[in-house]
Amino acid sequence: MSPQTGLMKLRLYATEVLDKRTHGTCRLVILLVIGITAAGSPLASTMERGSSPSPFPQQRPAFGAMVSQVQVDAIVTNRSGEFVDNLTAANFTIYEDNEPQQILDIQLIDLAAGSVVDLGNFERTGQSDPTNAPDNRDEATAAPATTAMADSATNYGALVFLIDGSSLDLKTKSRFLVAWEELLETTEGLRIPRAVYLANNFGTLEELVPLTLETDPLFEAIEAVRATPTPGNSMKSNFYELLDDMNFPQGIDAARAKARAFEYEETQRSLASFALLTQFCDALSSRSGRTALIWVTTGIKITVGGPYTVLTGEDPASPAAIWERQQQLFDPYTPDSQITARQRQLHEAANSANVSIYTVDPTLRGDLRSMDVDVATRSASDARRLSSIEFQSSLDSLRDSLKDAATATGGESFVYWTDLGAALATIERDSSRFYLLTYAAPPPEGDGQYHNIRVEVNRPGLTVRERGGYIDWPLNERRSREVIGALTLPGAVTGPPIFARALHRWSSDGESIVQLAMAIDPTTDRTTSKVTTDDTRLVEPSSLVFHAVAIADNGRTVDEVHQGVRSLFGPADSGNLAAIWPFRYVYDWTLPSGTYALRVVIENEDTGELSATQIKVEVPSINDEWHASDLILATTNGSAPPLPLVVDEASEDTQLIVYVEVAGGDEPILSGSVFSADGVTLLAPLPPVSLQKQAGIHRGALRLKGMPPGEIILQATVTDAVPGRSKIFRRTLKIAGTIPQL
Repeated sequence: MSPQTGLMKLRLYATEVLDKRTHGTCRLVILLVIGITAAGSPLASTMERGSSPSPFPQQRPAFGAMVSQVQVDAIVTNRSGEFVDNLTAANFTIYEDNEPQQILDIQLIDLAAGSVVDLGNFERTGQSDPTNAPDNRDEATAAPATTAMADSATNYGALVFLIDGSSLDLKTKSRFLVAWEELLETTEGLRIPRAVYLANNFGTLEELVPLTLETDPLFEAIEAVRATPTPGNSMKSNFYELLDDMNFPQGIDAARAKARAFEYEETQRSLASFALLTQFCDALSSRSGRTALIWVTTGIKITVGGPYTVLTGEDPASPAAIWERQQQLFDPYTPDSQITARQRQLHEAANSANVSIYTVDPTLRGDLRSMDVDVATRSASDARRLSSIEFQSSLDSLRDSLKDAATATGGESFVYWTDLGAALATIERDSSRFYLLTYAAPPPEGDGQYHNIRVEVNRPGLTVRERGGYIDWPLNERRSREVIGALTLPGAVTGPPIFARALHRWSSDGESIVQLAMAIDPTTDRTTSKVTTDDTRLVEPSSLVFHAVAIADNGRTVDEVHQGVRSLFGPADSGNLAAIWPFRYVYDWTLPSGTYALRVVIENEDTGELSATQIKVEVPSINDEWHASDLILATTNGSAPPLPLVVDEASEDTQLIVYVEVAGGDEPILSGSVFSADGVTLLAPLPPVSLQKQAGIHRGALRLKGMPPGEIILQATVTDAVPGRSKIFRRTLKIAGTIPQL
């Protein structure tokens, strides 16, 4: 088990955590029991051993276990804002804490073209420190760099949208969604993966789309955001409420009391927003490459006071002394120390996670300036207050936090843009090309301190934007944060794909069990460290750690588990591993009735890779005395342990085990049939099997072998002696002529 497990539990949730090595059980043993009790297969020795102890390949590793390396993405533009792509290593100098560092490696990344241009590995070529060397080479005669046209380029960057739904009114939300939709409609093929998250009105985070290169899920996310209830412009309505009070002498004190309450609410919203963004950036640290975080919001305040304080001050025409006394209550010009501390934490977390924040405010400047039009007919003083320079400046200051976040993290800010489509296109273009510089972090390693980074180029007239620094966490702390991040945002992880299926079972005392079956995609040969004679790679289960959390629909964490994955095979099985290549694992969870998001992370301690996924599961209430489990399928080649079938694919030479459990049964019988893809032609009947009672549960299985290639429909039926107690299962399977991937 990973040594950081204990630390991870403390940092992930502050509640008491049960150790799943005793509470939960690896249920692959159950599948082995099936083979003995229901199918009659002599698997006793296998059972004994079993109970003993990307589509986006990752870039070069940073922060290795032996020598820490820091990777810095530098975007270099000319005075016209165009990316400069003809720089060499001699043009760059990189500083950490104002000390020049030796550049070990430099690459030019072009995600749109799908290319990675290697500009030099200085350890490999034996070059000396180039950071202070002048560029005396003729660019036209410089040695050509090697360009790697590879899918791996997509893993060097990602666009992650975080939409602050609570801050957008109907107009601003519509402006952004229409612009985004129009941009997607004119985009031919995505080269940079995208993910979409929504901070809803309840302050919780919803994953709408995990990282994808498909446009259809993004259009679905747009519709989901469009359908989200809009709270309206609560700040604007608050302004009008205060003005109504201010129009009456007896209401002025009440208005200022309300203003203080509103300012407090805005302060809490600012603190919560920065905390959420910091957690979000911490979670993004689990993925490799540069992440462009597109924060769509109307801004948050960073001062003690704000527009409410300004609005309820003395009339702008009144003496300044009286105006200043009101300012002292909630000074609208002094930074709030609590908020700025949270702001600094966000900037450090973003830089540490290699996240550049791009801020988009869909508000039109004219909408802010025209607020006085709505009330001009009611009161001239209202219009004067709303149009005053002081009040308009206080509204503008709400956007300072957006500009600060972009500047501090190497992103850009788009506030009051009339053409939001152009803003989004600029973000994509800006995020698609950059230089990737690597240097060794100076000692001491893992000091837990924040270190500033600065990149300079020795060619005049150029501007450089880079991550501003990083926190050099100790190795175990860093790894724990990455795993926690993967559990928080599984859709942002770009490791080898992992697939999961949740199945319902029942315990002998009537408790509902969720059986979580997982499989890692074997097409990604980076998941393993053993190579066979045919140059394929095999997974080593002993190097894997299983992490999972169960999140209720109200956002509460119900349970979590962190445990090492024990090898299910002995040395004698090594020759059979190729036939059952897909690494598959089963874990049983006892959960109360309700709706859950099960987030799963498989950590490979040998390679450092993380695989993550999330599935939704509904745990029903038990109302009937008689109830059956879901249909559970497992595969075996006859000489290796049965493994759960996670994806509905099998090979024609694979033996399929069809397993069912019944609680509260009398004499249940399991039978089945295999039909053609049309569901009409009967291909083979399966002889019925009486389910055997064990610990209060009837269990049994059918065996199926020699299935024809193509698509088939498997139908299984459980019938009991008592009339009306029956259940029919149907699963469509794809039968391949060779060993399937999953």
